[in-house]
Amino acid sequence: MVDQQTNKKMLKKWAQVINKIDNLGIQFLEAVESYQELGKGRAGHA
Repeated sequence: MVDQQTNKKMLKKWAQVINKIDNLGIQFLEAVESYQELGKGRAGHA
């Protein structure tokens, strides 16, 4: 049986991991959006 203390530490650890993944996902989406904006700009100038 896992005691409460260990359980809380595990949950905290997972929360941090999920948070990092989430931030990476947001950064990735922003990068894709700005890339698409660049693409539109180039298309507009061509």
